[in-house]
Amino acid sequence: MKQSLRIASVFLVVLTLSGCGESITAPEYKVNLEMWGVFDDSDMYTRPFAEYHKANPRTGTIKYRKFNVETYKAELLDSMASGTGPDIFMIRNTWLPDFKDKIVPAPASVLLPKDVQDNLIDVVHADMYDAAAGGYYGLPLSVDSLALYYNRDILQSAGVATAPTTWEELISLLPKVTRVNQFGNIEVAGAAIGGGRNINRSIDILSLVLAQLGGSMNSNPDTWKRALEFYLSFTDINNPARYTWNAESHYSVDAFAEGRLAMMFGYSYHVNTLRAKHSKLNFAVAPMVQFQGTAPKNIANYWVLVVAKNKKADIVPLSQTESWTADQERSIRLMESWQLITALALPHPGGAMVLQHATVSEVTNPVTLAADLGALYLEASGKPAARRDLIAEQQTDVWMDPFVRGNLIATSTLGKRDMDSIEGAITDTIDNVLAGRISLTQALSTIAATLR
Repeated sequence: MKQSLRIASVFLVVLTLSGCGESITAPEYKVNLEMWGVFDDSDMYTRPFAEYHKANPRTGTIKYRKFNVETYKAELLDSMASGTGPDIFMIRNTWLPDFKDKIVPAPASVLLPKDVQDNLIDVVHADMYDAAAGGYYGLPLSVDSLALYYNRDILQSAGVATAPTTWEELISLLPKVTRVNQFGNIEVAGAAIGGGRNINRSIDILSLVLAQLGGSMNSNPDTWKRALEFYLSFTDINNPARYTWNAESHYSVDAFAEGRLAMMFGYSYHVNTLRAKHSKLNFAVAPMVQFQGTAPKNIANYWVLVVAKNKKADIVPLSQTESWTADQERSIRLMESWQLITALALPHPGGAMVLQHATVSEVTNPVTLAADLGALYLEASGKPAARRDLIAEQQTDVWMDPFVRGNLIATSTLGKRDMDSIEGAITDTIDNVLAGRISLTQALSTIAATLR
């Protein structure tokens, strides 16, 4: 609000200091919060926000705005530059290096490492905790990971009763399900792997291979060479036992929906995408394949809620008697933003949650949430859980089980700089190899230069 920000001249006796009989009083306040995100519709937050507001009247209105993912990052950066952005917003986990100077980590009084490590999957702590900053930069409400989608009709027609569990099994059945005509054109592809922009999230599949071989985006050249050779081997026309994809192959999701692809690797949201494209498609989902004899690994794809560093607090005037200092306004906005995030992202057994006063650190307010806010969100969104307790519940769902199992073994592609540009450059490099414009050796050199 542009008008003068005021507080009520109402003081609550909240705490008596032990041993001295001294009462601490704290001024009341109310702050409006705005959250920005992508993919989620506002009705996914209707009940969680309403239940939280009942428990914490210091929050006024809590608004959510949905943006187009294609323009979202640019709109975020523009709004921050003009000071008109949100209090809370979503970023991809791989965007963290780009936003670290624009967001504020959770204060230790609100979120401790034990809270995250005990309750959320391992990748969240690995990605979001910064020891130097002394806190977490963001928390997810959901995490997704790769799974194997397979066309039941194609596999069963080839005499394959069950989905492969290892890369070795997958490779062995490719000749049974891949159909190449007399002109060398692939009519039915066995698996969508080896391509660039004609495979949905090809960079994630390549990153997964890297991780399963014991590496990461910043691995040494030998590991990168092994991973890239393996990934591209499925496009080698001179290797009929493995050849299943090329530069002319139809986009993976569309090919699968049209019944021209036996297997693809995808995330949980592809279930609804495929059903919308072909309601009668006979497909199923299985856990992501692994290299035989190695520790299982998957790749995490997720968004986190973060708190903007510089945003004018929208504090509701409760009286005309007193005003906040700029530092107090900032403390109120940051504290209430992070308390909302932890209410949404973490479990609160029995609904018990302790809220802190933003300007009087000694004052706390135990409250009871009437519902599990994180569970309400997952129920409305249909997404896989990041919380360990909710993963256990979702494993009873045949469609959700492969993804939440993947979450438990997931790592990420998080790097130290703009991952969007890195992903684009590596995808283009793959396509240049397929088009014959560069060799594998040149591709490795290009990737190494990109990652420097």
